[in-house]
Amino acid sequence: MVGSPKLRVTALTSDGRNVPVMQDGKWV
Repeated sequence: MVGSPKLRVTALTSDGRNVPVMQDGKWV
């Protein structure tokens, strides 16, 4: 996933929610 590190990076889950991809500074 490409995006600016200044922006919140989210991912669309199978149930239709947008959740953060980065947690505590780590990619999850």
